[in-house]
Amino acid sequence: AAATQAQGRLTRARELYAAAVLADPRYAEAWNNLGNTLRALHSGEEGGGDAALLLEARLSFQQAVEVQPRNPTFLLNLASTHAAEGEHIFAARRFREATEMLPAHAQAYR
Repeated sequence: AAATQAQGRLTRARELYAAAVLADPRYAEAWNNLGNTLRALHSGEEGGGDAALLLEARLSFQQAVEVQPRNPTFLLNLASTHAAEGEHIFAARRFREATEMLPAHAQAYR
C-alpha cells in the first residue's frame, strides 16, 4: 500500500489500507497511513475538497491514536486534521499532547 501511495495511486492505496485495517483493527500504522491517504485525496484533484474525505481521515487518525495513544506522529496528524476542519480547540488540545511528548519540537507548534 505504501508503494502504491508513493506512486500517487491514492484511490488504490485507500482500498489497500482499508483492507489492512479490516484484517487487523489494531494496526495503528495502517490507520495512520489511511488517514494520510484520505487527506491527500481531499487536497487533490480526485477529492476536490470533499469534506467527507477529511472526516474519514480524522476518524482514521483517531483509530490510530486509540491503538497507540502515546505516538506523537499520530497525534500531530489528528491535530492538523482537526485544524483543517476548523475545530481549533480540539486541534490545540492534540498539538499540546503531542508536544508534551516531543518537548524539543514544542516551539514549532506555538
